[in-house]
Amino acid sequence: MSTQLPARSILDGSGSPSTSAMKTALGSLRDYLSETLGSAPSISTDSSGRFLLNGVGYYARAFFGAQSGDSQCIYAHSTIGTNNDVITCHNTATTGDNKFISFYTEASPTVRGSITYNRAAGLTVYNTTSDYRAKDIDGLLLNSGEVIDSVPVYMGTMKGATQARPMFIAHETPGYAHTGEKDAVDETGNPILQQMDASALVPVLWAEVQSLRKRLAILESK
Repeated sequence: MSTQLPARSILDGSGSPSTSAMKTALGSLRDYLSETLGSAPSISTDSSGRFLLNGVGYYARAFFGAQSGDSQCIYAHSTIGTNNDVITCHNTATTGDNKFISFYTEASPTVRGSITYNRAAGLTVYNTTSDYRAKDIDGLLLNSGEVIDSVPVYMGTMKGATQARPMFIAHETPGYAHTGEKDAVDETGNPILQQMDASALVPVLWAEVQSLRKRLAILESK
Protein backbone atom coordinates (compact mmCIF):
# COMPACT_ATOMS: atom_id res chain seq x y z
CA MET A 1 0.00 0.00 0.00
CA SER A 2 1.52 3.32 -1.12
CA THR A 3 -0.94 5.86 0.32
CA GLN A 4 -0.37 6.89 3.94
CA LEU A 5 -3.05 7.97 6.39
CA PRO A 6 -3.22 11.76 6.98
CA ALA A 7 -2.02 13.15 10.29
CA ARG A 8 -4.55 12.66 13.08
CA SER A 9 -4.35 16.35 14.01
CA ILE A 10 -5.78 17.20 10.58
CA LEU A 11 -8.61 14.69 10.65
CA ASP A 12 -9.77 15.45 14.19
CA GLY A 13 -9.34 19.21 13.80
CA SER A 14 -6.99 19.60 16.77
CA GLY A 15 -4.31 21.09 14.51
CA SER A 16 -6.71 23.77 13.18
CA PRO A 17 -6.08 22.77 9.57
CA SER A 18 -6.88 25.07 6.68
CA THR A 19 -9.65 24.19 4.24
CA SER A 20 -7.12 23.19 1.59
CA ALA A 21 -5.23 20.99 4.06
CA MET A 22 -8.47 19.28 5.07
CA LYS A 23 -9.40 18.66 1.43
CA THR A 24 -5.98 17.20 0.74
CA ALA A 25 -6.24 14.99 3.85
CA LEU A 26 -9.69 13.75 2.83
CA GLY A 27 -8.35 12.90 -0.61
CA SER A 28 -5.53 10.91 0.95
CA LEU A 29 -7.97 9.15 3.27
CA ARG A 30 -10.23 8.29 0.31
CA ASP A 31 -7.25 6.83 -1.59
CA TYR A 32 -6.13 4.91 1.50
CA LEU A 33 -9.59 3.40 1.98
CA SER A 34 -9.86 2.67 -1.74
CA GLU A 35 -6.61 0.69 -1.63
CA THR A 36 -7.73 -1.07 1.56
CA LEU A 37 -11.32 -1.83 0.60
CA GLY A 38 -10.96 -2.14 -3.16
CA SER A 39 -13.38 0.70 -3.95
CA ALA A 40 -13.44 4.42 -3.42
CA PRO A 41 -16.02 5.54 -0.81
CA SER A 42 -17.64 8.95 -0.91
CA ILE A 43 -15.82 11.26 1.51
CA SER A 44 -16.76 14.86 2.26
CA THR A 45 -17.34 17.43 4.98
CA ASP A 46 -20.36 19.61 5.60
CA SER A 47 -20.49 23.30 6.49
CA SER A 48 -19.91 22.50 10.17
CA GLY A 49 -16.78 20.48 9.45
CA ARG A 50 -18.36 17.12 10.13
CA PHE A 51 -16.68 14.20 8.38
CA LEU A 52 -19.04 12.23 6.12
CA LEU A 53 -18.38 8.78 4.65
CA ASN A 54 -20.93 7.40 2.19
CA GLY A 55 -23.73 9.44 3.70
CA VAL A 56 -24.89 12.45 5.62
CA GLY A 57 -24.27 13.35 9.25
CA TYR A 58 -26.84 13.10 12.02
CA TYR A 59 -25.38 15.81 14.28
CA ALA A 60 -22.23 13.72 14.58
CA ARG A 61 -18.57 14.35 13.95
CA ALA A 62 -18.44 11.26 11.75
CA PHE A 63 -21.16 9.33 9.94
CA PHE A 64 -20.62 5.98 8.23
CA GLY A 65 -23.41 5.00 5.84
CA ALA A 66 -23.74 1.43 4.55
CA GLN A 67 -24.60 1.01 0.89
CA SER A 68 -26.59 -1.61 -1.00
CA GLY A 69 -24.70 -4.88 -0.96
CA ASP A 70 -22.79 -4.14 2.23
CA SER A 71 -23.02 -6.76 4.97
CA GLN A 72 -22.00 -4.35 7.76
CA CYS A 73 -21.79 -0.61 8.23
CA ILE A 74 -18.78 -0.77 10.57
CA TYR A 75 -16.57 -3.80 11.16
CA ALA A 76 -13.95 -3.51 13.90
CA HIS A 77 -11.19 -6.12 13.71
CA SER A 78 -8.35 -6.35 16.23
CA THR A 79 -5.19 -8.45 16.22
CA ILE A 80 -3.46 -6.62 19.09
CA GLY A 81 -4.19 -9.03 21.93
CA THR A 82 -6.74 -9.82 24.61
CA ASN A 83 -5.89 -6.85 26.85
CA ASN A 84 -6.55 -4.20 24.21
CA ASP A 85 -9.96 -2.71 23.43
CA VAL A 86 -11.49 -3.28 20.00
CA ILE A 87 -13.76 -0.27 20.56
CA THR A 88 -13.44 2.34 23.30
CA CYS A 89 -16.26 4.68 24.35
CA HIS A 90 -15.07 7.61 26.49
CA ASN A 91 -17.56 10.22 27.71
CA THR A 92 -15.62 12.84 29.69
CA ALA A 93 -18.60 14.37 31.53
CA THR A 94 -18.07 14.48 35.31
CA THR A 95 -21.69 15.08 36.38
CA GLY A 96 -24.93 13.33 35.56
CA ASP A 97 -25.31 9.94 33.90
CA ASN A 98 -22.91 9.61 30.98
CA LYS A 99 -24.35 8.19 27.77
CA PHE A 100 -22.13 5.91 25.66
CA ILE A 101 -24.29 4.33 22.95
CA SER A 102 -27.90 4.70 21.80
CA PHE A 103 -29.83 2.21 19.67
CA TYR A 104 -32.47 3.32 17.14
CA THR A 105 -34.76 1.75 14.54
CA GLU A 106 -37.07 3.07 11.78
CA ALA A 107 -36.35 5.66 9.09
CA SER A 108 -37.59 8.35 11.49
CA PRO A 109 -35.31 7.30 14.39
CA THR A 110 -37.09 5.67 17.35
CA VAL A 111 -34.93 5.05 20.41
CA ARG A 112 -34.91 1.41 21.54
CA GLY A 113 -32.21 1.38 24.19
CA SER A 114 -28.86 2.66 25.32
CA ILE A 115 -25.70 1.97 27.28
CA THR A 116 -25.11 4.54 30.00
CA TYR A 117 -23.23 5.12 33.25
CA ASN A 118 -25.36 5.37 36.40
CA ARG A 119 -23.23 7.77 38.42
CA ALA A 120 -25.15 7.40 41.68
CA ALA A 121 -24.78 3.61 41.66
CA GLY A 122 -21.36 3.56 39.95
CA LEU A 123 -22.56 1.04 37.35
CA THR A 124 -22.65 0.62 33.60
CA VAL A 125 -26.31 0.14 32.65
CA TYR A 126 -27.75 -1.63 29.60
CA ASN A 127 -31.15 -0.02 29.03
CA THR A 128 -34.20 -1.04 27.00
CA THR A 129 -36.94 1.48 26.30
CA SER A 130 -39.70 0.81 28.85
CA ASP A 131 -41.73 4.03 29.01
CA TYR A 132 -45.48 3.39 29.37
CA ARG A 133 -46.09 5.63 26.34
CA ALA A 134 -44.24 3.11 24.16
CA LYS A 135 -46.39 0.15 25.27
CA ASP A 136 -49.88 -1.29 24.83
CA ILE A 137 -50.76 -3.15 28.05
CA ASP A 138 -53.07 -6.16 27.68
CA GLY A 139 -53.40 -7.03 31.39
CA LEU A 140 -51.59 -8.85 34.19
CA LEU A 141 -49.50 -11.99 33.59
CA LEU A 142 -51.51 -14.86 35.10
CA ASN A 143 -49.65 -18.04 34.07
CA SER A 144 -46.18 -17.33 35.45
CA GLY A 145 -46.00 -20.72 37.19
CA GLU A 146 -46.85 -22.59 33.99
CA VAL A 147 -44.15 -20.73 32.08
CA ILE A 148 -41.53 -21.48 34.74
CA ASP A 149 -42.49 -25.16 34.92
CA SER A 150 -42.28 -25.52 31.13
CA VAL A 151 -38.70 -24.29 30.69
CA PRO A 152 -35.92 -26.63 31.87
CA VAL A 153 -32.69 -25.27 33.34
CA TYR A 154 -29.54 -27.23 32.52
CA MET A 155 -25.91 -27.30 33.61
CA GLY A 156 -23.72 -27.15 30.52
CA THR A 157 -20.76 -25.59 28.76
CA MET A 158 -20.80 -23.41 25.65
CA LYS A 159 -18.82 -24.98 22.81
CA GLY A 160 -15.31 -23.57 22.87
CA ALA A 161 -15.63 -22.60 26.55
CA THR A 162 -14.36 -24.40 29.64
CA GLN A 163 -16.68 -23.41 32.49
CA ALA A 164 -20.00 -25.14 33.11
CA ARG A 165 -22.88 -22.93 34.19
CA PRO A 166 -26.69 -22.97 34.48
CA MET A 167 -28.30 -22.32 31.11
CA PHE A 168 -31.45 -22.35 29.00
CA ILE A 169 -31.80 -23.65 25.45
CA ALA A 170 -33.23 -20.98 23.20
CA HIS A 171 -36.03 -22.91 21.46
CA GLU A 172 -37.33 -24.21 24.80
CA THR A 173 -38.07 -20.70 26.06
CA PRO A 174 -41.20 -18.70 25.14
CA GLY A 175 -41.13 -17.13 21.68
CA TYR A 176 -40.72 -13.63 23.12
CA ALA A 177 -37.43 -14.67 24.75
CA HIS A 178 -35.55 -15.99 21.72
CA THR A 179 -34.80 -15.28 18.07
CA GLY A 180 -34.96 -17.43 14.95
CA GLU A 181 -36.04 -21.02 14.46
CA LYS A 182 -34.68 -24.32 15.79
CA ASP A 183 -32.21 -26.00 13.40
CA ALA A 184 -32.30 -23.11 10.89
CA VAL A 185 -29.52 -22.94 8.27
CA ASP A 186 -28.53 -20.43 5.61
CA GLU A 187 -28.45 -21.02 1.84
CA THR A 188 -25.09 -22.80 2.10
CA GLY A 189 -26.11 -25.04 5.00
CA ASN A 190 -24.35 -23.12 7.78
CA PRO A 191 -26.27 -23.00 11.08
CA ILE A 192 -28.17 -19.79 11.88
CA LEU A 193 -27.76 -19.98 15.64
CA GLN A 194 -30.66 -18.91 17.82
CA GLN A 195 -30.10 -16.24 20.45
CA MET A 196 -32.12 -15.41 23.54
CA ASP A 197 -32.76 -12.57 25.94
CA ALA A 198 -32.78 -14.01 29.46
CA SER A 199 -33.98 -10.66 30.81
CA ALA A 200 -37.32 -11.30 29.07
CA LEU A 201 -37.98 -13.94 31.74
CA VAL A 202 -37.41 -11.58 34.68
CA PRO A 203 -41.03 -10.28 34.62
CA VAL A 204 -42.20 -13.92 34.70
CA LEU A 205 -40.13 -14.60 37.82
CA TRP A 206 -41.37 -11.34 39.38
CA ALA A 207 -45.00 -12.28 38.75
CA GLU A 208 -44.47 -15.73 40.27
CA VAL A 209 -42.81 -14.26 43.38
CA GLN A 210 -45.80 -11.94 43.80
CA SER A 211 -48.15 -14.93 43.46
CA LEU A 212 -46.15 -16.93 46.01
CA ARG A 213 -46.18 -14.04 48.48
CA LYS A 214 -49.96 -13.75 48.21
CA ARG A 215 -50.43 -17.49 48.77
CA LEU A 216 -47.98 -17.45 51.68
CA ALA A 217 -49.82 -14.53 53.26
CA ILE A 218 -53.08 -16.49 53.08
CA LEU A 219 -51.45 -19.50 54.77
CA GLU A 220 -49.89 -17.37 57.48
CA SER A 221 -53.19 -15.69 58.24
CA LYS A 222 -54.88 -18.99 59.11
